[in-house]
Amino acid sequence: MVDIKIKNKVIVFGSSHHNTLGLIRSLGEVGITPYLVLVTKDNDSFVAKSKYLAEVFVVRDSKEGLDVIISNFKNEIDKPIIFCSNDDVARIIDINYDYLKDLFFVQNAKTSNSILPYFDKAYLGNMAKKWGFDVPYSIVLNRDSVGLEQIPFPCITKPLESIKGKKSDIIVCENKTKLERVLEKLFLYADKVLVQEYIEKDYEVSILGLSLQSQILLPGIIKKIREYPYKKGSSSFACLTKIPIDLNLESLYRAIKEVGYTGLFSVEFVKRGDKYYFLEINFRNDGNGYVITSAGMNQPYIYCLDVLGLWNGISYNDVKEPYYFMSERTDLYHVAENRLSFLDWYRDYKKVNSFLRYNKKDLAPTSGSIFSVRLILSVIKRYFYAIIKKDYK
Repeated sequence: MVDIKIKNKVIVFGSSHHNTLGLIRSLGEVGITPYLVLVTKDNDSFVAKSKYLAEVFVVRDSKEGLDVIISNFKNEIDKPIIFCSNDDVARIIDINYDYLKDLFFVQNAKTSNSILPYFDKAYLGNMAKKWGFDVPYSIVLNRDSVGLEQIPFPCITKPLESIKGKKSDIIVCENKTKLERVLEKLFLYADKVLVQEYIEKDYEVSILGLSLQSQILLPGIIKKIREYPYKKGSSSFACLTKIPIDLNLESLYRAIKEVGYTGLFSVEFVKRGDKYYFLEINFRNDGNGYVITSAGMNQPYIYCLDVLGLWNGISYNDVKEPYYFMSERTDLYHVAENRLSFLDWYRDYKKVNSFLRYNKKDLAPTSGSIFSVRLILSVIKRYFYAIIKKDYK
């Protein structure tokens, strides 16, 4: 497809993370210079160093960021387009959608607060069952909950609301004693905790899709090969490949249709035996979104064309696969913590088609991302820390 130039301003709204950087690069590579509204306390964020940016607004939180967007871009003749790169900014856009929709093109579900309920993992799990997905057994506990005997072990604790939780809240509990100990700590700052059946997964996959006005584009699945933190983190080494025929796409289409959503999204599953268990759906750009652009389908650009009525409706057939990518700043930690030999890691490194941060077309944000002194020192530090803690896996 021949690149079509657009005159509307494009705004990327997010935090200091490779998710935000990937959006900027996807847009920049087709000649769009986005405006960045960056929620961060880091005055020297690597994201803001991208060569593709028109201007950067640094803000303290998503509310201030929305105020900046409205005050600076509400009077444009051509409606600007807003992209979100984390849950908190997606949430505030959703809450204010009825006001924003006349001023901006915004990924949403047609009315304010349409996406808000899906940030609650318990509600999302119930809806996923309704849509037809296989869902692990789940229960919401509060400080006064009783009947822990009903919970299957092993189980896993999760923050009930994705916008409030941390990776460290995700803890596997092998028995009732450990669960009680974990809950005691979590209830110090959380009113409710989701406890879910722990699925000993064969592997984890995600679909990074794009819902347009008349079609849904699904370029393939991303299969996690390694993740960091170990067993409960983001992809550190993974592969984009074809969607398997036994993955339940009918339920996925039903979910997007019922929510009424248009825009970038991702759906996560764990595979165990012959089943794919639903984990969550994210109504925003995924952290691995740039991988899809790099492999041949520029979803943010297609979304821009679609809202402007310029998309030609042609599905891509030239997405490269298998297509390997790596988080070069975290995958080496598996070597440091003795889960992987350096030789095996290097063999995987040689397969890599795209990195989550390093990009030879946009070098400024990549400083310190591959074989830098800082990274090597960090790996050595983790190696000795693992020895002290005997944290070998």
